[in-house]
Amino acid sequence: SEPGEEERVGTSASRCSTFKEMNAAYVDASFTVALGADYIDLTSPDGKIHKRITLPDGTGTLAADYSNTTGGNEYVRIGASPNVADLMLHGRDNLTTNGAPDAYGVYNSAGGFVRVRFGTASLNATPANAGFENRNLALTQQIEVYGGASFAFDVDINTGMFDTDADGDIDSIDLADFEDCLGGPDATIPTGCSAPLRLLDWDQDNDIDLQDFRAYQLTTDITF
Repeated sequence: SEPGEEERVGTSASRCSTFKEMNAAYVDASFTVALGADYIDLTSPDGKIHKRITLPDGTGTLAADYSNTTGGNEYVRIGASPNVADLMLHGRDNLTTNGAPDAYGVYNSAGGFVRVRFGTASLNATPANAGFENRNLALTQQIEVYGGASFAFDVDINTGMFDTDADGDIDSIDLADFEDCLGGPDATIPTGCSAPLRLLDWDQDNDIDLQDFRAYQLTTDITF
């Protein structure tokens, strides 16, 4: 019998959590768990897959580090469901996506987003059996990355991105802070910039440019 939390792969897939193993031998396996101060270590039953998921204090970023001795690539899926309550009421109506060379994000204009920064992993843009726009599972858009013997990537979840005054919305006050910090590709941050750069630099390339502004547009109700 099954306990009811199986995720499965292929056409039998029923759900997609974060850090879902796509190798059928591991997808529903019982990994050994060890806890650290700000991380959790998980090791597959055969010892060939090891992953450490770290959540540093004061952040909303899950940092994943994988080691893989299976002899092939390891594929991992992230189930992006920003603002489940809104998804239940409005489906995909409020969802937008934004991709950069090193990141992919799913945004809900009613609040919430999930962004995967690829790090040393690679994006699989056409994951198998994921359906139209990778949304064949309820209330979920699937994002798949992969790597070889060693790879790492980050998942940002409701980190307060662009909400510089921490009031729970993205409005004209936050826009003014963004404009103060806008410099352009590879440009030095302007001296008048006082907002935390981690909240404005969407693609984490150490500048504030139009790529970051495009991501800002997807998270606000302001009409430009």
